[in-house]
Amino acid sequence: MTVTTDTNQLHEMPPAQANGQVAPPNGWADNGSPRQRIGSAERSSRQRVVAWLIYRVVKIDAANLFSTLMQHWRLFFPWLAFAARLVPYGTLPRQDTELAVLRVAWNCRARYEWCQHVDIAIRAGVPLDAIAQIPEGQVGKSWNEREGALLAAVDEIHHERQISDQTWHQLTPHYTHKQLLELCMLVGHYEMIASVINTFHVPLDFRIERKIPSFHSGGRPLSYEGTKPQEGRS
Repeated sequence: MTVTTDTNQLHEMPPAQANGQVAPPNGWADNGSPRQRIGSAERSSRQRVVAWLIYRVVKIDAANLFSTLMQHWRLFFPWLAFAARLVPYGTLPRQDTELAVLRVAWNCRARYEWCQHVDIAIRAGVPLDAIAQIPEGQVGKSWNEREGALLAAVDEIHHERQISDQTWHQLTPHYTHKQLLELCMLVGHYEMIASVINTFHVPLDFRIERKIPSFHSGGRPLSYEGTKPQEGRS
């Protein structure tokens, strides 16, 4: 997504449509990229078994990402433990966590991260119309004060590497200092993962590719495997 900064204002372009699916104006970072840099033939039986076990335990089908990260075993297991402390065992409300991660994925043009967390967000109870508004950022029409400040913080960390005083004061009535520290680390973590995904051209896993949601024309909410769009926001 193309975003420019003018002092403290973030001006955003509307999402582009690609093959019936939402995409940032400049496209996903993997558009037109060469073959993945670590092919399936390079995965060991150990990597396949560990990826399968993770899927069985946490029900996250991210074998392609896990197999890529398993190229460095000394990093993989400490990373996995750290990542689990953020998602799903963090102190931030689960729906807020997924809104933040989806905004990171959009800012970083990481299709793999976006699609994975659309699936995770829906299973965590995030309304479909909320997911549909992530590309609009904090200017989305139906965000409440907490959600708008949350998305503003994600954008500010992405562009400025810090949360502004204005946004901080909007966040503090809703989150503890512990949770705000976690928010900064959550955003930084998923930006790191997005850089790995985009650099290694990690392809979307088959099960997620099959059920990836698409945007309806005219900015209507997402359709997702027969799930009805949510009509209202609290």
